[in-house]
Amino acid sequence: MPRASRSLIAILVLLVLFVLPDVVRAQDRSDLVFPDQEEKICIVFANGDQGGLLGGSRAPEGNKLAERIRKELDLPFHRSVIKLAQCSRNFAGDGVGPNVLFLSLNEGGFPRHGLALKEGEKITEYPNLNFVDLVMNEPRLDAGGLQIFSHELGHVMMMNLWVNFPQARSSKQHASMGVTDYAVAFFEGWGEHFQRLAFDQIPFYQAAFQESYEYHRSTGTLWHSNLDRELRLFGVLQNTYIHRKRLPAVDLGQMSLEELIALDHASPLFDRCSLKNAQEMLSCEGVIATLFYRINSDKILQNHYLEKAFYERFLLSPMPEGVKAQDLFTPFENVILKNFLVWRNLSGRVTEKDDIFLAYIREWCRSFPEDREEILKLFVLTTVGKTVSNELGDIYEKMAYYGMVGNMREFLKSGEGFNASFRKLYKALLCGARSLDANVGPQIWVENKKLFISNPLWGTGPKKPLRINLNTASEFELASFPETGLKRARELVRIREKLSFFKSLEEARKYGFRN
Repeated sequence: MPRASRSLIAILVLLVLFVLPDVVRAQDRSDLVFPDQEEKICIVFANGDQGGLLGGSRAPEGNKLAERIRKELDLPFHRSVIKLAQCSRNFAGDGVGPNVLFLSLNEGGFPRHGLALKEGEKITEYPNLNFVDLVMNEPRLDAGGLQIFSHELGHVMMMNLWVNFPQARSSKQHASMGVTDYAVAFFEGWGEHFQRLAFDQIPFYQAAFQESYEYHRSTGTLWHSNLDRELRLFGVLQNTYIHRKRLPAVDLGQMSLEELIALDHASPLFDRCSLKNAQEMLSCEGVIATLFYRINSDKILQNHYLEKAFYERFLLSPMPEGVKAQDLFTPFENVILKNFLVWRNLSGRVTEKDDIFLAYIREWCRSFPEDREEILKLFVLTTVGKTVSNELGDIYEKMAYYGMVGNMREFLKSGEGFNASFRKLYKALLCGARSLDANVGPQIWVENKKLFISNPLWGTGPKKPLRINLNTASEFELASFPETGLKRARELVRIREKLSFFKSLEEARKYGFRN
């Protein structure tokens, strides 16, 4: 036998002895997670409401669209998030009903609650089932449309575990670049960070995005949802959202306040030399998406594995003897499971009145003390220390200016000051000498019953009174109160930045706010 043939046989033998048993073990281990290994995701076509629940029929055998979707969802990243969604159900003790992707004509993507599933002539109701609702067809699949699946499945994970999630307080439509409130920013930011994760892991999505920028499609990039998508991918990667917004050159005198509020909310332009205040950051889903992306991509946080008992709460049965957590869960899956425990511990304890993301960071440090140094460092550097004080942010803004104009000497000097200031602040946080929320003001919500805004802001939907937090409100939102006006509103924003925040409604009134 030729030497090359003998070598090939030897390699095949090694594959049989070492690689194939690993594959079999991995397949066997999935029954620790999924109650039905034959159908880890169920494709359902909408067929109308049934008794107050969304109604749908299981995709028929051999359906071309369903088969294409299943094939794409079999990519490693999607397999991983489907597995994590099942883990969230196992942890919640909710095993009733399949994991569903519901294909409807509802434009966008949604996490839904409650399904009536038709199989043949039988209809089974799952009133407590959380699932993903998407519009999907062949052209959308070709364009990478299924990348939104993990975003919506992320919402489903949170709904499975966080009972009575805090209610929204802002009356504005959510958008990655906008500022709303703590609850909206946390819930939507969690979903959005999965879009960047999917983009990182699936080359097809990268290619589809690149194709959308070809010259014959260039005008399509002007549309709001495409601007939003670009920011969710690259704004998250570059930490763009921490900066203040800019408006395009417009004739302010020719626009109504409602139009100006919508434009300010939806503008994709940012000033890299100016930072949001702490509350604006924590109320911006793009900032929260960036934080989640950095946390869940962090190699140190990913690779801090825990004791066996931690993982067994996400399984259907105990881990077999000799099996380690690393055999069952990848580092990425490991860090997502940590999120699940933090949410469960916060469920019922946190309300819309609380700083939800700061509560999340504190609970993470309490639940996983071995992660404390890394997650605090990550949080402070991402937010440029704005929740603690303005010191680091002031240096950052100068450094950004010097970098923009190419002043090397001052840029390097500012960089030294930034590093020294960060080390001092970080050390004070670790020893408890400084508080993580020292520079976070109260939420001061006021409603303007004289100005009604559309939801979405750029649409023609039903209108509702504008509701704002005085510590995050834009100059146009403040100016919408007739007795305040635009000139006074601009001065109020300037004063608020100097103070860091208004301590109360009375203090805001002292400086000129009128409602």
